[in-house]
Amino acid sequence: MFGIGKKKEIRKEVVGSYISGLDFPENVVVLVTLTGEKVMINAPSLKKEYSINLERVLNISEYNETEIETVMKSSLAKGLIGASAFGLVGAIVGSQPTAKQKKKVHSFLLIEYADGQITIASEAPWTITALVKQFRELKPDVQQRIEL
Repeated sequence: MFGIGKKKEIRKEVVGSYISGLDFPENVVVLVTLTGEKVMINAPSLKKEYSINLERVLNISEYNETEIETVMKSSLAKGLIGASAFGLVGAIVGSQPTAKQKKKVHSFLLIEYADGQITIASEAPWTITALVKQFRELKPDVQQRIEL
Protein backbone atom coordinates (compact mmCIF):
# COMPACT_ATOMS: atom_id res chain seq x y z
CA MET A 1 0.00 0.00 0.00
CA PHE A 2 1.62 3.18 -1.17
CA GLY A 3 0.94 6.53 0.41
CA ILE A 4 -0.69 5.24 3.61
CA GLY A 5 0.49 7.21 6.61
CA LYS A 6 2.37 9.65 4.42
CA LYS A 7 1.49 13.30 4.92
CA LYS A 8 0.73 15.34 1.84
CA GLU A 9 3.40 18.00 1.44
CA ILE A 10 2.17 21.57 1.59
CA ARG A 11 3.32 23.35 -1.56
CA LYS A 12 2.10 26.57 -3.19
CA GLU A 13 3.77 28.12 -6.23
CA VAL A 14 3.76 31.47 -8.01
CA VAL A 15 5.35 32.09 -11.41
CA GLY A 16 6.26 35.69 -12.01
CA SER A 17 8.82 38.33 -12.92
CA TYR A 18 11.54 39.29 -10.48
CA ILE A 19 11.41 42.95 -9.39
CA SER A 20 13.82 43.45 -6.46
CA GLY A 21 15.60 42.04 -3.41
CA LEU A 22 18.07 39.52 -4.85
CA ASP A 23 20.93 39.56 -7.34
CA PHE A 24 18.76 38.50 -10.29
CA PRO A 25 18.36 40.76 -13.34
CA GLU A 26 15.05 42.63 -13.33
CA ASN A 27 12.10 40.92 -15.09
CA VAL A 28 13.72 37.47 -15.16
CA VAL A 29 11.11 34.70 -14.80
CA VAL A 30 11.12 33.14 -11.33
CA LEU A 31 9.24 30.40 -9.54
CA VAL A 32 8.40 31.08 -5.88
CA THR A 33 7.57 27.95 -3.90
CA LEU A 34 6.24 27.85 -0.34
CA THR A 35 6.56 24.57 1.56
CA GLY A 36 6.03 23.74 5.22
CA GLU A 37 9.69 24.50 5.97
CA LYS A 38 10.89 27.19 3.56
CA VAL A 39 10.34 29.65 0.73
CA MET A 40 12.33 29.00 -2.44
CA ILE A 41 12.92 31.49 -5.25
CA ASN A 42 14.18 29.77 -8.38
CA ALA A 43 15.35 31.42 -11.61
CA PRO A 44 15.59 28.48 -14.06
CA SER A 45 17.16 30.53 -16.86
CA LEU A 46 19.99 31.62 -14.53
CA LYS A 47 20.27 28.21 -12.83
CA LYS A 48 20.05 29.94 -9.43
CA GLU A 49 17.87 29.20 -6.43
CA TYR A 50 17.54 30.94 -3.09
CA SER A 51 15.99 29.30 -0.06
CA ILE A 52 14.76 31.02 3.12
CA ASN A 53 13.79 28.99 6.18
CA LEU A 54 10.23 29.74 7.24
CA GLU A 55 11.42 30.79 10.72
CA ARG A 56 13.30 33.71 9.10
CA VAL A 57 10.29 34.86 7.04
CA LEU A 58 8.59 37.75 8.82
CA ASN A 59 5.68 38.23 6.44
CA ILE A 60 4.39 37.37 2.98
CA SER A 61 1.81 39.71 1.52
CA GLU A 62 0.28 40.81 -1.75
CA TYR A 63 -0.57 44.16 -3.21
CA ASN A 64 -2.02 45.46 -6.45
CA GLU A 65 -1.41 48.54 -8.55
CA THR A 66 -3.97 49.74 -11.07
CA GLU A 67 -2.81 51.43 -14.24
CA ILE A 68 -5.31 53.30 -16.39
CA GLU A 69 -4.22 53.70 -19.99
CA THR A 70 -6.03 56.01 -22.39
CA VAL A 71 -6.07 54.81 -25.98
CA MET A 72 -7.09 57.07 -28.84
CA LYS A 73 -8.95 55.30 -31.63
CA SER A 74 -9.91 56.62 -35.02
CA SER A 75 -12.17 54.67 -37.34
CA LEU A 76 -12.00 54.89 -41.12
CA ALA A 77 -15.28 52.99 -41.39
CA LYS A 78 -17.11 55.58 -39.28
CA GLY A 79 -15.67 58.34 -41.47
CA LEU A 80 -16.90 56.63 -44.66
CA ILE A 81 -20.37 56.08 -43.20
CA GLY A 82 -20.50 59.72 -42.06
CA ALA A 83 -19.36 60.89 -45.53
CA SER A 84 -22.01 58.83 -47.35
CA ALA A 85 -24.77 60.01 -45.01
CA PHE A 86 -23.86 63.68 -44.46
CA GLY A 87 -21.07 64.55 -46.90
CA LEU A 88 -17.83 66.24 -45.85
CA VAL A 89 -19.12 67.32 -42.42
CA GLY A 90 -20.26 63.76 -41.71
CA ALA A 91 -16.86 62.41 -42.69
CA ILE A 92 -15.10 64.82 -40.32
CA VAL A 93 -17.42 64.10 -37.41
CA GLY A 94 -17.46 60.34 -38.07
CA SER A 95 -13.68 59.98 -38.26
CA GLN A 96 -12.89 61.97 -35.11
CA PRO A 97 -10.80 59.92 -32.68
CA THR A 98 -12.46 58.60 -29.56
CA ALA A 99 -10.73 58.03 -26.24
CA LYS A 100 -11.04 54.63 -24.63
CA GLN A 101 -9.66 53.77 -21.20
CA LYS A 102 -8.10 50.42 -20.42
CA LYS A 103 -7.64 49.36 -16.80
CA LYS A 104 -4.68 47.09 -16.10
CA VAL A 105 -4.08 45.57 -12.65
CA HIS A 106 -0.55 44.52 -11.67
CA SER A 107 -0.24 42.02 -8.81
CA PHE A 108 2.84 41.75 -6.60
CA LEU A 109 4.10 39.25 -4.02
CA LEU A 110 6.17 40.75 -1.21
CA ILE A 111 8.34 38.44 0.91
CA GLU A 112 9.77 40.10 4.02
CA TYR A 113 12.48 38.20 5.85
CA ALA A 114 15.15 38.90 8.50
CA ASP A 115 17.67 40.39 6.01
CA GLY A 116 15.43 42.28 3.58
CA GLN A 117 12.49 41.89 1.23
CA ILE A 118 11.86 40.38 -2.19
CA THR A 119 9.27 41.63 -4.69
CA ILE A 120 7.82 39.48 -7.50
CA ALA A 121 5.21 40.57 -10.09
CA SER A 122 2.73 38.01 -11.40
CA GLU A 123 0.01 37.89 -14.04
CA ALA A 124 -1.87 35.30 -11.96
CA PRO A 125 -3.15 37.07 -8.81
CA TRP A 126 -5.09 33.99 -7.63
CA THR A 127 -1.79 32.08 -7.18
CA ILE A 128 -0.41 34.93 -5.05
CA THR A 129 -3.57 34.93 -2.93
CA ALA A 130 -3.32 31.14 -2.42
CA LEU A 131 0.35 31.37 -1.40
CA VAL A 132 -0.35 34.22 1.08
CA LYS A 133 -3.29 32.27 2.54
CA GLN A 134 -1.11 29.18 2.96
CA PHE A 135 1.59 31.27 4.67
CA ARG A 136 -1.02 32.65 7.11
CA GLU A 137 -2.04 29.08 7.95
CA LEU A 138 1.58 28.03 8.51
CA LYS A 139 2.41 31.10 10.62
CA PRO A 140 -0.86 32.36 12.13
CA ASP A 141 0.98 34.44 14.74
CA VAL A 142 2.26 36.86 12.07
CA GLN A 143 0.43 40.15 12.35
CA GLN A 144 -0.81 41.48 9.01
CA ARG A 145 0.61 44.95 8.42
CA ILE A 146 -1.33 47.44 6.34
CA GLU A 147 0.47 50.57 5.12
CA LEU A 148 -1.53 53.63 4.09
